[in-house]
Amino acid sequence: MRDNIIDITVCIGRDLKSRITVKNLYDMIQNQNLKDVKIDFRNVNFATRSFMDEFYSISQVNKYLDELSFN
Repeated sequence: MRDNIIDITVCIGRDLKSRITVKNLYDMIQNQNLKDVKIDFRNVNFATRSFMDEFYSISQVNKYLDELSFN
């Protein structure tokens, strides 16, 4: 099975600041019917606590993230 690797800096930018951005990322993944998603955080400069809290919350609630890996 092919991994779906998403460079978060390409989708969102190098500074991850808001909760709504997490929702937009989740919607993009859902709309593309991606499974076994890997999110690449290597080029991120900064992430707010609210962004990471929302990201964690969504990852706990949604099944698509059961196979999520953080690079």
